[in-house]
Amino acid sequence: MIDLAQAISIQRCDTLTGDMPKPSTPNFEVLVSRPDEALDIARIALALATDAYPDLDSGLYLAWLDAMAEAIAEAADLARPLPERLAMLDRQIFEVEGFRGNQVDYFDPRNSFLNDVIERRTGIPVTLSIVYLEVGWRLGLPLVPVSFPAHFLVASTGARRVFIDPFNRGARVAPAELVARLTPIAGGAEQARQYLPRVTGPASRREVAMRLLRNLKQIYARRQDLDRLLVVSNRMVALDPKDAAALRERGHVLARLECYQAAYHDYLHYLRLAPLAADAADVRARIDRLRPIATRLN
Repeated sequence: MIDLAQAISIQRCDTLTGDMPKPSTPNFEVLVSRPDEALDIARIALALATDAYPDLDSGLYLAWLDAMAEAIAEAADLARPLPERLAMLDRQIFEVEGFRGNQVDYFDPRNSFLNDVIERRTGIPVTLSIVYLEVGWRLGLPLVPVSFPAHFLVASTGARRVFIDPFNRGARVAPAELVARLTPIAGGAEQARQYLPRVTGPASRREVAMRLLRNLKQIYARRQDLDRLLVVSNRMVALDPKDAAALRERGHVLARLECYQAAYHDYLHYLRLAPLAADAADVRARIDRLRPIATRLN
């Protein structure tokens, strides 16, 4: 028998999870179901923002990106050398429009919502990189995202690769500086030099979206905002349904929200994807604890 408290909990879980295990809104699922090269990062980023702004008109912000490219399209034509075209893009975004990294309140969630970034002219490395990439791509510039640890970057793919830091107003980052940034993470300068090619290659578009989601996840985890953390976890699973870690982490959030049946199924799915995981025994113990509750709620 389910008592009143359980009934209230079940109703709340149904509201939070929807038709679990379907993890996201149809619009987002459609956007991320395409092959990686066909993913539209700007549209995906704006779809993520609808979790905070349900009535968001993404068309306004896509039109703004078009307008920014049109403002310098004639001057930044293909006949000019790439460094000159990049300099024009820098001037438009950082001088004319005034985009800058948010040094004051880095963990403000608005820094992760593309509409807010465009309106407020400030954000974090990944969202400012999205602005830079999307305007640059509209101009035909050979740019790629770079999922560098702890600080997202953009790189040109011309004859000489140039690393660009949109968070710091388009500053160019030399390879030696990248090695210096990696050294404390990699455990030494030599390890950093060996690791550098792996973290400076072009990131997939799916990786860009996942990096954006991880930032939001970190923010909501710090704030202990479980409802929003679950929304982000749903998005991560939708983006990569085979990401075992995303399923496990969503299971943890669901369990904390007392959505035990959904957590139980996420844990089961996790073990199907990663039966030899280092924490498999811990997850099996969680499943054993949840099984009586989950089966009673069926």
